Amino acid sequence: MANPMIAAMISEYLFNDKTKAEVVKKLNENVDIPIINEKTEGKIIEALWETVEAALKEVLLKEG
Repeated sequence: MANPMIAAMISEYLFNDKTKAEVVKKLNENVDIPIINEKTEGKIIEALWETVEAALKEVLLKEG
């Protein structure tokens, strides 16, 4: 099990608005779904990021 303080620090460092924006932007630049425009791709990638963030926080910050 991870140290709770370290897990919280990692979570705070990785999961903030700036990191989210950078990751979503970079993924959107590299993902091309021909039938979907860039704005829609961005919304999909953002939703995926939020899901991954929630799952990782749950794992990182789980006690016991």
